Amino acid sequence: MIIESQLFLPYAMIRNYFKIAFRNIARSLSYTIINVSGLSLGITCAILIFSIITYHLSFDNFHRDTDRIYRFVTEQHRDQVSHANAVPPAFGLAFRNDYTFGEKVARTCNLDGQLISLEENGDVKKFKEDLSFAEPEFFQIFNFPIVAGQSKNILAEPNTAVITERMAKKYFADQSPLNKTFRFHSYIDFKIVGVLKDIPHNTDFRSEIYLSYSTIGKYNEWYAEEDAWGGIASDIQTFARLQPGVTTTEVENVLPAYVKKYRAESKNVHHYKLQPINDVHFNPQYHGVMSKTNLSVLGLIGIFLVITAALNFINLATAQAV
Repeated sequence: MIIESQLFLPYAMIRNYFKIAFRNIARSLSYTIINVSGLSLGITCAILIFSIITYHLSFDNFHRDTDRIYRFVTEQHRDQVSHANAVPPAFGLAFRNDYTFGEKVARTCNLDGQLISLEENGDVKKFKEDLSFAEPEFFQIFNFPIVAGQSKNILAEPNTAVITERMAKKYFADQSPLNKTFRFHSYIDFKIVGVLKDIPHNTDFRSEIYLSYSTIGKYNEWYAEEDAWGGIASDIQTFARLQPGVTTTEVENVLPAYVKKYRAESKNVHHYKLQPINDVHFNPQYHGVMSKTNLSVLGLIGIFLVITAALNFINLATAQAV
């Protein structure tokens, strides 16, 4: 009996607390709704803001050795200084051949809204897709896993392609996409040799179709030329994973040699620089989509909302008590 009484006592106390709480809420219903709603709304908005901040800060941090991955960019000195998130098409090839600073160096060409066509049972299906030409080293620098097909030296052979799992399902339903072909721009055929795991949402690399860079000359001859230093193509980007221990200062000290050698007669003076991969998403000079200043402002707004909601709750509670 003593044990049963001891067990019953906490339940009775808790039930009594709920009764008192419900009576107080019913007695001051409008006050309760206003106070609780204000606090809940403030905290909810703050959680949403901090979720947005966390999402943006997570961009491309899932790659290995992110502290050694860089993109080459250009600072152009004319009447005014401007910035480009790209370099001349021949830059990546020259840097790979001339220096050993880069453990891996890869060029990409990013194209939006390109025509892709597939023929099946005599019917031709056409799609508009964002895609990229990429050198094999691209998949050795960045962590985009191959889940089916060729895994080593992917895209090393001309006229080969890899697509994501989502695109494979879109084009071929439940059939295997490996060794199937599609046509790019109505005149270049590509054979699918691999399937990528679906691209994460928190990356600035949004292409879901990658084509062999060795075929790019069929799309644009100038992009494939070894002396293509006459200008910057915004489509072309060059990435490098530096050797361990190599500093950005060491690399940037040798880059002016390219300007003197290949662009000495140009009035548009180039200054090639390294941009850390974790700066790509945030730097507005090089077309970053979310500056860290804006994230800081959002963070302050979130903190302000929490403080305001808490003060409002305390003030109303104090007024009600009086």
